[in-house]
Amino acid sequence: MEPFHPVITKTFRILRTKKVITMLLCLITLVLKFALLLQLQRTIDTVSSQDVSAAFSCLKLDAFLLAGFFFSNCVMQYFFRDLQYNSHYVLIKELFRLSLGKGCEYHTNTPPSITLSMIKDDSKFISDWESIGSITLFFNLFTLVTAFLLLFSYNVWIALFLLLSVTFCFAATSNISRKIGADTCSLQKSFSELNREFLDSLTGIREIWQYQKQTHFYEKITEFIEHDTAVYSRQLSHRYSVITSIYALLTTALPILTILIGLLLIIKNQYTIGKLVVTYALVANLQEPVLEIPNFLNQYRQALSMQKRLLPILTSDFADFENVYPSASRRSISSPALSYPQNQPFKTLFFQSERYAYTASPILKNISFQLEKGHHLLIEGESGKGKTTLLEILSRFCTFKNQPVIVSFDGISITRISPDVYYKKLLMLQQTPHIFHDTLLNNLLLGDSYSEEALHEAVVAACIENLLETKGASYLLETNGNNLSGGQRQRVGLARVLLRKPDFLLLDEPISALNPELADLVTKRVVEYCSRYQISLIVVSHNDAFRRILPEERTQILHLT
Repeated sequence: MEPFHPVITKTFRILRTKKVITMLLCLITLVLKFALLLQLQRTIDTVSSQDVSAAFSCLKLDAFLLAGFFFSNCVMQYFFRDLQYNSHYVLIKELFRLSLGKGCEYHTNTPPSITLSMIKDDSKFISDWESIGSITLFFNLFTLVTAFLLLFSYNVWIALFLLLSVTFCFAATSNISRKIGADTCSLQKSFSELNREFLDSLTGIREIWQYQKQTHFYEKITEFIEHDTAVYSRQLSHRYSVITSIYALLTTALPILTILIGLLLIIKNQYTIGKLVVTYALVANLQEPVLEIPNFLNQYRQALSMQKRLLPILTSDFADFENVYPSASRRSISSPALSYPQNQPFKTLFFQSERYAYTASPILKNISFQLEKGHHLLIEGESGKGKTTLLEILSRFCTFKNQPVIVSFDGISITRISPDVYYKKLLMLQQTPHIFHDTLLNNLLLGDSYSEEALHEAVVAACIENLLETKGASYLLETNGNNLSGGQRQRVGLARVLLRKPDFLLLDEPISALNPELADLVTKRVVEYCSRYQISLIVVSHNDAFRRILPEERTQILHLT
C-alpha cells in the first residue's frame, strides 16, 4: 500500500500501543466466537443423540465460552470505539499547529474557510483509516477466511456454493465502493466550495442588503447546489441503493438458500442439525466482511486522495525563512535562531528595493533607507504606492523571494533570522487589528505574563485605561471586536503591541479611527513610551500628528511616488 505522509505517520505513532492492544483483543474475540460456534454444533448434535450427561457438559462449556466472548468483546469494543471517535482530534491538533506555522502569505492566499475544511473535514478520512482501518480490515479478513475453512470442513458443495455467491457479491461491492469513493471525494470538494460561497455571501450581507441582491445570491447558491453538490449526492444515493440490494441478498436470500440445501442433506443423512445451525451462523458472519472489506479499501483510497488536499498544510514553511534554509520546514514553530542572538536587540535596519512586482504595476521602485534603533521613519505617499506593502515586507507578511529587494538587520538578511527571534524584536500594528473572541485582558496578554506595572503603562500609552476601568479586564470581546468602536479596537491592538516593547514597531494608520483630539493624545503618549524604551517607530499615517510630535532630529521621512 502507498505510504502516508511522514507527518501523518508520526502524528498517529502515539496511538500505536492502543492499536496493538485493540488488534490482540480483536483476535481473542474472534477466536472465542468461532470456538463458541464449534462448541454449539457439538452441543446440538449431542442433545440430538439424547446423551444427557454429555449434553450438560457441553452446555457448561457453552456458558463458559459465551461469558469469555462477551467479556472480551466488551473490552475490545471499548478500545476500538475510543480509537474511532477520539483519534481524529490528534490529527486536527497537529494540522492546526502546522497551519499556525505557515507563512502569512499562505493565509493571505488561502481563505480561512478552505483551511478550516481541510483541518476539520478532509482530515477525518485519514484519521478513520489510520485509527481503525487496518484493524477492521484484519478483523473482516480473519472472519472471512476462518468461516470458509469451517464451511469446507462441513461440506464442500455448500462451501463452494457460498464461495461463488460471496465472490460475486464481493466483486460487485468492490466496484461500486470504488465509485462511491470517487463521488465522496468530489462531494467533499463541492462542500468546501459551497462553504466558501456561503461565507462569502454572509460576510457581504451589508452589500447584499444595500443593493437588494438577496435573490441574486440565493439563485447563485441554488444553481451551484443543483449543478454540482446535488449531482454527486444523487450519484451516491443510486450507488448505495445497489449496495443495499446486495446486503439484502446476503442477509436474507443466501441464508435461506443455505438452510434449504442443508435440509436436503439432512434428509439424506449427509448433514446434522448442529452443522446446519452453525452453517447458518457462519453465513451471517460472511455478510459484514463482504461489505466492509471493499468499503475500507475504498476508505484507504479516499484517505490518500484527501492527503493530497492537505499537502499545502503538511508541507510546512516559515515564509522566506524556508527559502534559505529548507530544513526549517521540519523545525517546530519555536525553532532557535540560526544567525541572530536571542537577547541581542536589532540596531540597524537596512532596506533597498529596485522594484517590487506585487501587482501588474511595480511599486517601491528605487527606494533605499537605513534606520538606527531609537530613530523613526514616516512613510508618506498616495494610495497604491506601496506604503502598506513595505510594512508587510518588513513584517514578513508577504515574501520578497525572487524580487530585487534587500532587507537586513545589522547586516543579516531577515530570511536568516527565525520567526521566534524576529517577532520578539519587530512587530506591526495593522490598521484594523484582529480582536479575538476572548476577554479584554486576554486580548492584551495573548497567553503571556506581564507585571501589573508594565500592563498599566501600555494601557495608558494606548489611552484605553477608561475602557479597562468601565468594562473590566474580564469583559468579553466579540470576534473582530464587534462590541467595540473602531477607535477602541485600534487602541486595544496598540496596547497589545506596546506591551511587548519590540525594538522596531511598525504602525499602519494607527489613529485613523480617532477624532483629532484623541489622535493627538494617543500619538503623544505613544511617542513618549517609545522614547522611554528606545523603540523605533515606522509609521504610515495620513494624519499629521506623528509628523508634528516625533522629534525632528531623530525622524526620517520617506515619500513614495
